[in-house]
Amino acid sequence: MGNFYLQYPELLLLLAPLLFLYFWRGRVAGTGGVTRVVILAIFALLAAMPLASLGGKGVDVIVVADLSRSMPSDGRNRELEIVSLLEKRRAAGDRVGIVSYGREARIERLPEEFAHTAAFVQEVDADGSDLASAISLASSLIPRTRPGRIIVLTDGEANGAPVQAAAHEAADRGIPVDYRFFGRGEAADAAVESLDLPGNIDEREPFQFSAWVRSDRTIDAEAVLSRDGVEIARSKRTFSPGPTQLTFRDMIDHPGIARYELKLLTPDDRVPENNRGTAAIRVEAPATILIANASGEADNLSRALGAGKLNVKTITPRSLPHDLAGYTPFRAVILENVPAGAAGPLALGALSRFATDLGGGVLLTGGGGSFGMGGYFKSVMDPYLPVSMEVKNEHRKLSLAMVVALDRSGSMAMPAGEGRTKMDLANLGTCAAIETLGPYDEVGVIAIDSAPHVISPLGAAEDTETICARTRTIRSMGGGIFVYTALVNAADMVQQSDKGTRHIVLFADAADAEEPGDYKHLLDTITPLGITVSVIGMGKESDQDAEFLKDVARRGNGRIYFSDNVEDLPRVFAEEAITVARSSFVDQPTPSRTLEDMVLLGDLPSSKFPEVDGYNLSYLRPGATMAVVSEDDYHAPLLAFWHRGLGRIGALTLEVDGKYSGRLNRWKEFGSFATGLGRWLLGGDPPQGVRATIERKGGEGIIHVELDPERKRGGTDEIRTASAAIVPPGSEINPASKWLNLVWTGENTLEGRFPIQKSGVYVGAVDLGQGRFLPLAPLMLPYSPEYEPQLDPDAGRKTLVDLARITGGMERTSWNGMFNPSLLRRRQLRDLVIPLALLLLMLHLTEIAARRLYFFTAADAWLGSLRIPKFRRVRRKIAVQTETQSKEPSTIETAPPQAVESPLARAKAKARDRLS
Repeated sequence: MGNFYLQYPELLLLLAPLLFLYFWRGRVAGTGGVTRVVILAIFALLAAMPLASLGGKGVDVIVVADLSRSMPSDGRNRELEIVSLLEKRRAAGDRVGIVSYGREARIERLPEEFAHTAAFVQEVDADGSDLASAISLASSLIPRTRPGRIIVLTDGEANGAPVQAAAHEAADRGIPVDYRFFGRGEAADAAVESLDLPGNIDEREPFQFSAWVRSDRTIDAEAVLSRDGVEIARSKRTFSPGPTQLTFRDMIDHPGIARYELKLLTPDDRVPENNRGTAAIRVEAPATILIANASGEADNLSRALGAGKLNVKTITPRSLPHDLAGYTPFRAVILENVPAGAAGPLALGALSRFATDLGGGVLLTGGGGSFGMGGYFKSVMDPYLPVSMEVKNEHRKLSLAMVVALDRSGSMAMPAGEGRTKMDLANLGTCAAIETLGPYDEVGVIAIDSAPHVISPLGAAEDTETICARTRTIRSMGGGIFVYTALVNAADMVQQSDKGTRHIVLFADAADAEEPGDYKHLLDTITPLGITVSVIGMGKESDQDAEFLKDVARRGNGRIYFSDNVEDLPRVFAEEAITVARSSFVDQPTPSRTLEDMVLLGDLPSSKFPEVDGYNLSYLRPGATMAVVSEDDYHAPLLAFWHRGLGRIGALTLEVDGKYSGRLNRWKEFGSFATGLGRWLLGGDPPQGVRATIERKGGEGIIHVELDPERKRGGTDEIRTASAAIVPPGSEINPASKWLNLVWTGENTLEGRFPIQKSGVYVGAVDLGQGRFLPLAPLMLPYSPEYEPQLDPDAGRKTLVDLARITGGMERTSWNGMFNPSLLRRRQLRDLVIPLALLLLMLHLTEIAARRLYFFTAADAWLGSLRIPKFRRVRRKIAVQTETQSKEPSTIETAPPQAVESPLARAKAKARDRLS
């Protein structure tokens, strides 16, 4: 029947008794009779539930693809094969859309008639399975005016919102949900359910802990326990169905976080990923300061701190931990003249969180490799320092002309996260460099692929916003970067300037820098003219074109930088611009003066602060405190500090060991000064009478704070509110911490809860207010939530069967009928019920009104005048009745003869009389 269907066609038989009743008791001639028959027909049609496709030809099929970790290893390829098969089966008007999901659902492709899919392109968090959200999103892609169905490709294991709610939503829309089950087979699953370690222990303290193993059937396995990658226990045993407890003992002789791993060795396992369980414990030790310096050996500062009875450990910058957990053995960290590039953005990001979220102390000391000279401007640590490094125009060297030549080749189109490409971050880096320039400087920007493209000609750097706006429009256009072409055009541009310093910054892909040309002769020609060249290489020193780029920088009397972290590019560009354009290190002897706020760090020195040999020029940030100031024209901070979050961060812009530290080291109070600064960085002792613990229950972390019931009430030290900072695991430069307010659960207890969504170490601290805090024990998720052992191995399939039952779908073993509209139970097709019901009501009201107002009589007479046979008979009948009435005797005196009135006129007259 094309695009028209009846849900219950057998109810059309109601028309027979309705017509019988009509001819028996309600038969009427003419237009009124026809109207009544139409009303009865519409009534019978409504009972049969008419359905019609209102969205044109074709069917919408939305594929919901599970991309979570619990899927079989070949699941993604099999899903793509099914999508391709459905796309080939589309007929005219049919459309296929795709929704992928993990922890969240994403639209891979809107329903389309002709598109083909070769891969899933959306980035989803694979550590979750929100099937309900995926079904809801897929339902929303099917217009209410078109028929459609959903096909779910999944293992059915969901840990998001309840699937039944989404199923009922789809059922209400009349959208069936079919499924194809993706299982991992019928083998047994033995899983490490948990390792129950104590949260904190002391160094060399013996302790005991338990591990729980769960199996869904009897299985033989070998359990291997490791600590920090070193095996410490091994045993073979038979695991019965259900949970089994294992007990271990250990002792740790070094502070920090120790990671344990329990591994089950089984011959065959359905989910091998949950055969490894992990946990962590915090080993307490005396408060220690970590110092990173160039040599990693003891120096003037470390010896002074040691003489003050402080525990100190020295390392090289390359040995700095890159994750927050690596800083937990220490209470404070000092970066002693360490360049930002030597530490790396991961270490600097972790240090920032160490101070703000864990309550640690951080100090940055000065020198030729620190602050602005060391690349801290625009670095991840820059916003947390109490001094700023935007060196002002009056502190410049000679005015500068700088040309930036940017690689915009095909490799720069690669995504860099958060919807940005490598090109976007290179543009941001260029802007970071431009923003360091002053109005007397000049800047130009060229984009290079196989040809030069002038983005901004060389001109005064007065309107940096306009120049940066142009720069941000650069897009990767394919091909490779022609280095020789870039250098030639940049040199032509910069040599037009008469500035005292003329400089070229070449940004190139270290793995794809083409066309070296005769670069040696070119550089030998321009360097005598005072033009220098620095290179920023995207990639590593081991990349194939890295040596070539190094030689360009060496021959150009410039610097070479390599960065394989695109988010670090703004810092690298800014460091280069500051190094070339500004003199941010004052290398002349400078008098200094101690300020009264020095007392906030400890006792004031008894003698005057010495004249210093040099310092890094910077400016005090609003909200920071200055303890020592230079007495030159700049009045710059030599020692500044502030509290950030739970911790303390200081900036000592003096060199403490090196060429410019002689006067400071010879100062008789240098030792006590260093010791006082070290003690301030370490902070005070933890508060007494309060205990903070953390535990995991399923996918949730729970923080408990217990107060001493015998504590003094109502004093200024009373704890009234508390919050906690939790830093999740991750490789981000500056991972976002989660702050949550703790709520009172009793007179002496507070509690807070947060989701645990990633495997790895969670660290944090509890803020008790008034500068008091308690560190929390580390917390680990044994493995991804996707690998949690199932109490019922068939739970996923049961979920899908229930989903299909609710929505009227089925398990799909073949793909026949996927685009057959007659097989769909569609709510959008029932839209005819409402318009037909309204039509029925209007016809009924019209029939009543027309009968009362004689409209049908007038209509019949008019139709009769059109020589329609049926209505001519009606007209003759009316005329005969009129003539008969005129021949009947009357006792009433007749009026004078008048013209014969027509039936139509008589009907109108009666209607007027009735209305009057």
